[in-house]
Amino acid sequence: MRSLARHSRALFSWVHSVYLHLENIHTTTNQVVFNMAAEKVICPEERFASLYVLLFYTVLAYLQQSLQKRQWSQVLHETTAADFLRLTTAFVVARLGKAIVMGLVLLTFTVQFNDIEPPLSYVLLTLSFFLLSQFPGTPGVDSALVGVVRGL
Repeated sequence: MRSLARHSRALFSWVHSVYLHLENIHTTTNQVVFNMAAEKVICPEERFASLYVLLFYTVLAYLQQSLQKRQWSQVLHETTAADFLRLTTAFVVARLGKAIVMGLVLLTFTVQFNDIEPPLSYVLLTLSFFLLSQFPGTPGVDSALVGVVRGL
């Protein structure tokens, strides 16, 4: 029996350490739990508002990261016309595919979100938590958000 308990603790410890190293999953689960708890406290009558709001924030963050992290200079430095045409075509097809998917997600989101009106305090609280957890910044370097908070 002791052996089973020891193995169970070791397994739980290993799963926990693996979970903490998977930063995206760790961040997402923290955001879901925080948004659901805030929903229960601030607007308990709004069912699933937390998931819709989190989906909306995630779509906006994806768009921001997609535009910011794109290697724009790679397209301009190709030497042959065939390489340039190949890269341009692949870029346009990939962007159109992503735009269609994002459009469908946002369309579904707006249709589902019509009946839900979370209070402004809920939106501000969850948005600030999302921004702080999604874009944590570099330790020791003041970000624009830190400057705004210090200015309050």
